[in-house]
Amino acid sequence: MYSGSPSYSGTEGHSAKAMLLGWLALGLVPALLLLAAGVAYTRGWRTWTRLDKLVMWGLAGVLLFSVGGLMWTKGRRFFRQRWMHLVLLNVMGWGGCLLAEGILSLLRWGPKLPEYHARPPGIKKVFKPRPGLMPGIPEGEAHVTTNRRGIRGPELPQREAAYRILCLGGSTTECLYLDDTKAWSSVLMEMLNAQPGLPRVWVGSIGISAYATKEHLRFVEHSRLAREMDCLVFLIGINDFVKYLGGIADQIEGTEPFWSRSRVMNVARLLWFGQSPTGNIVVEDAAAEIYPVRRRLRRQGERCDRLPELDGALREYQERVRAMVRRCRELEVRAVFVSQPVLWEGDLSPEADELLWMGWNERRQYLPADQLRVGMDRYNTALEAVCREMGAEFVDLKPMHGRLKLFCDDCHFNVAGAEEVARRLYTWFVEHPPTRRPAKKPREGRSPGPV
Repeated sequence: MYSGSPSYSGTEGHSAKAMLLGWLALGLVPALLLLAAGVAYTRGWRTWTRLDKLVMWGLAGVLLFSVGGLMWTKGRRFFRQRWMHLVLLNVMGWGGCLLAEGILSLLRWGPKLPEYHARPPGIKKVFKPRPGLMPGIPEGEAHVTTNRRGIRGPELPQREAAYRILCLGGSTTECLYLDDTKAWSSVLMEMLNAQPGLPRVWVGSIGISAYATKEHLRFVEHSRLAREMDCLVFLIGINDFVKYLGGIADQIEGTEPFWSRSRVMNVARLLWFGQSPTGNIVVEDAAAEIYPVRRRLRRQGERCDRLPELDGALREYQERVRAMVRRCRELEVRAVFVSQPVLWEGDLSPEADELLWMGWNERRQYLPADQLRVGMDRYNTALEAVCREMGAEFVDLKPMHGRLKLFCDDCHFNVAGAEEVARRLYTWFVEHPPTRRPAKKPREGRSPGPV
């Protein structure tokens, strides 16, 4: 008997549930991962490497496809008909990632991951800049290698065999286009070991492009490598300045979303970047072909003649330096701070001006060299003031400012510049000789743990 109202068999409700399950299987996990990335972005994370950007675009593409599918009749039909396949694919794909993460975490399978603020072990890179692009950089191949601890330099000797000096900083410590033997850390070691009356010295470098005092502070606070050193040399300031100028001062390693810090992603980076999880070692191409592009962008870019207000940034910079000094004293590790010399000055020759490419603000407007010099001088002065206040060692490289023969661009050293940095540090260490800290006695009733 017809009652005047339709009867339902439950088929439409089942279809709606199937469509929803299919859509969730495709779009839920990408949405959650993108949400985590958005939260990390508010804390200062940025997708610096191409691999991270590719992952982000991939997740966004899948999410947009799933949302768009709900607005399209064929898309809704696809979700209804293929929901079981999508759920199975989702479980297999993301479940496989979780399984791999668990295996890597429990068994430590796969490529060895580096210590914080160090490269992976066993890097062997060859750089050969095109002649004429980088004045003072020798023609031919420059070999960049790391030892078993991810440090640029010889293998770390036993504690009693040598006075250990580790150099930290950004790309001006990294010296990427200089051969291992020409980097200032290596030249410093050669000079010190040739000086009669000094103990044998080992010098290594863990300079990493774009690293600033936030990363250096984290290193001295958390890395076991810092505890193994007799002396830490910090060449700092330039990255704190240019990051603040460019509006990315909050960027710091460790603010990444959870998935970007996963072991699966680290292994992917090792494979993608050829043993460089941070990707920084391949930011500069082997032939330095990126440099003409960078310089052209500066020449053609919009100009800005005014520095932003630096007072707040300088106070934060000084607080980080103070924290680094205090932490080094807690570790009983000698700390030597070095000011950053630059090519920037008020009356640059046309030849020197052609080498510049850095110095843009957050609106991508480029500041003139005289204003950049003012900003860099303020950071160097702030560093010197903290060292004077706390009685920390300070080496001033101010006499290197503006000397074209020492730089291949705004701030990076050529061979002559690296030798000058090493010579000035050598003079400092000769006047303030290395003395090895005494070995700590284990607490009574306890055996000494690992260093």
